[in-house]
Amino acid sequence: MPRFRPRALPTIGVALGAVVFGALGTWQLRRLSEAEEARVEWSARLAAPPFDATAPPGDPDVRRARVFGSPDWDRYLLLPNKVWGSQPGYELVVPVRTAGPVVLVNVGWVPADAVENLVARERAAGGDRLYEGLSRVYAESPDAGEGMPSEADGFRRYWRAISPDAMGQGVDVAPFAVVEGEALPERGVGPDEEPPIGGWRAAPRERPHLEYALTWFAILLSLIALWVHGSFQAGVNKEERG
Repeated sequence: MPRFRPRALPTIGVALGAVVFGALGTWQLRRLSEAEEARVEWSARLAAPPFDATAPPGDPDVRRARVFGSPDWDRYLLLPNKVWGSQPGYELVVPVRTAGPVVLVNVGWVPADAVENLVARERAAGGDRLYEGLSRVYAESPDAGEGMPSEADGFRRYWRAISPDAMGQGVDVAPFAVVEGEALPERGVGPDEEPPIGGWRAAPRERPHLEYALTWFAILLSLIALWVHGSFQAGVNKEERG
């Protein structure tokens, strides 16, 4: 019967590989647990009653909210490079003047060639309006608009990401923004059919951590199997020479 003859250098390499791949697999399992905790936290926050934007809670992130006030369509903002289906467009953000600070409301996606007509229609409607949706807190990024074209009067209309304080451009803006619309289904499209197409995810974005973990553990097992096979083969070769 061939003897099991592990060799020093391959054994060291396998041990190092086992540590690395085992640690990566364990890390992904930990990330899976954290993702589940985040999903539970989101569900609890969404189940809370909507708050009025003039009296936000201490942590308004991932909470349903209502914003009542006058939208300022002269200072609308655009997030470019947004695609719906295969059609390019923008996410349209409007500052809403409330009884408290101005609140940025992301009213949804609009086609690139429909922005001016939609804004003109909304401006002509005038009056106060109630917006309902999901409140999100975004990390402030003063350079979120750097390199984007400005209007003739210096007003910066185009932004790579939402950054409330920077987007206020001198106006007192609430530290959160509201994504108008309803919760989107996990598959398919939301209820909006005509632009602006709004809506928000009812669960945090998740990566396939379980699949990642299984992949790392599979590599680990394959590495060990190759090492065992190589060690037995070394024993066979030694007996044949001896």
